[in-house]
This record gives sequence, C-alpha cells and structure tokens, in this order.
Amino acid sequence: MNARAAAFVCKLAFDFDELLPSFAWSLEDSGGEILPHAFMANYVYVVLESDPSENWLHDFLGLLERHLQQQDDPVSNVIAVSFVEFLVGRPSGTEFAEKHFGPKLLAQKRLIRGEG
Repeated sequence: MNARAAAFVCKLAFDFDELLPSFAWSLEDSGGEILPHAFMANYVYVVLESDPSENWLHDFLGLLERHLQQQDDPVSNVIAVSFVEFLVGRPSGTEFAEKHFGPKLLAQKRLIRGEG
C-alpha cells in the first residue's frame, strides 16, 4: 500500500460526506486496512448512483482532475486505474465520463479505451 494514495482516498471521504458510507463499508470489508484501489473503485458506485447535477459531484471530479498527472505517481495511478478505468467499464460509465469529465480525465478515459 502506498501511503500517499491511502491518504488521498481517506481525505476524499472526509471532504465529501456522500463518500463516507462507502468509505466506512470499505474499511469494514477490508478488516480495517486501507486499500486505496478498492476504496476508489467503490467510490465509482457512489458517483454513478448520484444525481449528476449535485454540487459535490462537480467538486469531486474537479479535485480528481487537478490531482491526475501525466507522470507515474501513486495518486494519479489510483485515479486512473481504480476510478477512470473502473468507471468506464460500467454500462453507463462511458456516457457519464463524456458528459462530466474535465480534459485530463477525458484524456485518461480515451487512453484506457484505446481511442487515441
């Protein structure tokens, strides 16, 4: 486990109350161990079940956009692999991404999907 990625997924849950139930469930499910990739993947379900017009969702995606870097770092990896890749693998995820992602998240989605 990478401490930066673990801290990032924890901070997300405490910055966005909507994620706290998923965080608590993930923490219980993992026996108290913080597994950044599993937690972030669980956040995808919260995002897809939320009303896209909710302010928190816009702020959450903006935060992910700001933290996604082109270089290989633990936080970017957890965003790219366990949020973007997991989200676009869901039936409604690609459509959601096209409507709500910023340029860096969209570029990551296209890279994952082999779209250029």
